[in-house]
Amino acid sequence: MLTSSKTVAALLVVSLSLSAGLAQAAEEKVSRAMEKPLKACNDSYEAKKFDDAIAKCKEAQTLPGRSEYDNFIINQILAVSYAQTKRFADAYPLLKEVVGSPHVNPKAKDAFTATLGQIAYQLKDYNGAIEWTQKSIAAGQDTAEARNMIAAAYYGQSKFKECVSATQEVIGRAERGGQRPTENSLRMLYECQGKTNDDSGQGHTIEKLVTYYPKPDYWLNAMITLIKSAHNNERLLLQVYRLQAEVGTLKRGDQFSEMAQLAVEQGYPGEAVNALQQGLGKGVWTDSREKAKSERLLDAAKKALAQEKDGIAKAEAEAQRTGDGDLLVGVGSSYLFNLGNAEKAAALIQQGIGKGLKKIPVQDAYITLGLAQAKNKNAAEADRTFGKVAKDDNYERLAKLWSLRTK
Repeated sequence: MLTSSKTVAALLVVSLSLSAGLAQAAEEKVSRAMEKPLKACNDSYEAKKFDDAIAKCKEAQTLPGRSEYDNFIINQILAVSYAQTKRFADAYPLLKEVVGSPHVNPKAKDAFTATLGQIAYQLKDYNGAIEWTQKSIAAGQDTAEARNMIAAAYYGQSKFKECVSATQEVIGRAERGGQRPTENSLRMLYECQGKTNDDSGQGHTIEKLVTYYPKPDYWLNAMITLIKSAHNNERLLLQVYRLQAEVGTLKRGDQFSEMAQLAVEQGYPGEAVNALQQGLGKGVWTDSREKAKSERLLDAAKKALAQEKDGIAKAEAEAQRTGDGDLLVGVGSSYLFNLGNAEKAAALIQQGIGKGLKKIPVQDAYITLGLAQAKNKNAAEADRTFGKVAKDDNYERLAKLWSLRTK
């Protein structure tokens, strides 16, 4: 499940690679009396001895006769040294002074402006984070990180509608550029859409998550509504269990047991054998009675599978003789789920759908046909078949998820 505590990832680490100090503005000179102490400050900074640089700058601040430019250099080295040591509350006001100074190097100003947005966020000054980051973007630093910063600042203010808009822009830019959106931006969008009761938006976002980051937790979120609805329809429920087994969201013994029982009841003991063997292999039944029950069901499924194998040729001949669509789809499904023959399954199911169905819902048949085509390594054809599923919200949702999985 998605949780708010993990939605906004760890913040951008303030990183300053520019050289602070005397070399910043060659056309300006520090006063003669301050040359040596300010060089000592800058040397410590360049050597990444930030605490030492802070100490030397503070000492320089006590010296008399400093010029305005001397104070600018001191503030600049102090600000970046504080930032590098994560003393953001100390860095923030000094860096504001540096950015507002007429002495600041224009290129350095742009970098400092972006850093101010980061520091403001660290200090939970979300308005400041937005303001400084927008200024940075206006100055030409229109990066994904900057856009993410604005979205995260809106999130920090609980301005979820604004966060949705900002995050959608980040995701859209990545996709238009042929890049994969970050997992964190998708998670944040999903949560903010939930805060604004945008169920449709959440549906689209979770589809992106399972497409770009197909983790079991995301698949589970994508299927929550479908799982609840399917319990009133045993055919649909078995189809949902198939998807859960595929994406790794079957975890509990009762889930494996119910899937196996439904498979046996619907004529697919081979599928039941696979589910029970997988569950036993994972040790999902911790209660000895439940484990024994599953083992008995496994034995029964194996016997039923043997009978199914013995009789399938006769069943196929009867289906072909009568031209009954339901029989053809049933035999084709048996070839898929009992014998693992996807090629023959696809041909028979397609033939059966063409004859017309009276007992088997056509949406269910199309789902099974798509699975056979996908297993037969024909993803494009499977996608077209899943696209034919219509007039039933649950089956349409299931088909969409299978389409995402098999692409």
